[in-house]
Amino acid sequence: MGITAIVTAGAGARGAYEAGILSVLVPRLLSETSGEERIVLVGTSAGAVNTALLAASRDPKEAIDNTLQTWESIGASDVFAGLTRTAIRNTASYLAELLGRGQLNSLLDTTPLRRTLEKMINWDQLRDNLDGGKGWAHGAGIVTTSRSGGRTIVFLQGKGIAQPPADDVRAVDYVPVALATQHVLASAAIPMAFLPIHIDQPPAVDGWFVDGGVRLNAPIKPALALNADRVIVVATTPDPDTSQSAPVPPTEPDVFDAAGIVLEALLVDQMAEDVHTLRRTNRFVEVAKSAGAEPPAHRDAGRKYRQVQNVFLGPPEPGIISALANEVFERRYRGWFKQFSDVGILGTLLGSHTESHGEILSFLFFDPDFHGALIELGKQHAEQALGPGPGLPWRS
Repeated sequence: MGITAIVTAGAGARGAYEAGILSVLVPRLLSETSGEERIVLVGTSAGAVNTALLAASRDPKEAIDNTLQTWESIGASDVFAGLTRTAIRNTASYLAELLGRGQLNSLLDTTPLRRTLEKMINWDQLRDNLDGGKGWAHGAGIVTTSRSGGRTIVFLQGKGIAQPPADDVRAVDYVPVALATQHVLASAAIPMAFLPIHIDQPPAVDGWFVDGGVRLNAPIKPALALNADRVIVVATTPDPDTSQSAPVPPTEPDVFDAAGIVLEALLVDQMAEDVHTLRRTNRFVEVAKSAGAEPPAHRDAGRKYRQVQNVFLGPPEPGIISALANEVFERRYRGWFKQFSDVGILGTLLGSHTESHGEILSFLFFDPDFHGALIELGKQHAEQALGPGPGLPWRS
């Protein structure tokens, strides 16, 4: 019995696009495996939210319905507190920090997100599914970054899921736990923007955690460490074997254009390298087999290099999601509504709606209309990528 890992990348509000892809992918995958494959879910940030939502339902149809309904209903107030109140808090915290009597922990107050996750995810059912083997998924991993050690910590839960050894080359540790709200909050704690999260159990990892995407936005490496034979990557950027950059006008970049460059480097570059490494290894093993030779041993003791089938699902080209964010924002937030709503204020602060600005906006644009459009876009792209026939277009 093999293991198939569904890897969902960090995406902020764009997690709704991933939900659209998953709604098409999961039924196709399960019809192909006929219950013979063990399914493991591994996610970072918004991908961690989707991982938890899927794992918290016994029935795959219920899992998809709950995931889509959650994203269709979430608004800005479900994720962060009002910007006016937050601005007052931030000013007071910053002044206190200057005086050595306090500190500013984040630009947004994400206290509402904790309440939202507690309400939207049935954690008791999730633990029952994963530990009791009653769900359609057999294991789940939530990816975070430890502030103290700077290492990636993957919190794992699942009956019969072996704990991988620590990876000191990529600085990844694996910790079995009973997954809970704080693990997903930590995975989604965007540095500076969202509140860092304290986790005290087990005692060995007691400390503060931030977004798993800081080091591992698309957790392909953990999926391989869990001995996945097949890996499906769900992301909001194109397949790394296609062009990742859209043409930009030859104008002087502003601070948001520069931030867009940093964001792309953070979210895309390491993921692209991991995908390329996986596919190069597959070709290497194929050549070795063709020559009648055994694949050499991996640096991890007792493991040999092996072929891992893979599928990458994301937009067919860059700039599609950022353009959609700009389009929905201009249609949805105009006039007085733009000036007095939190999302309207946030969009205004990001300035003119170029592609770079739309890229940043799309990560923070928590709005049901935008999420609905993203879900439909994700469904459309998944259907195009997977094709009309049965089964998935696995790539060796």
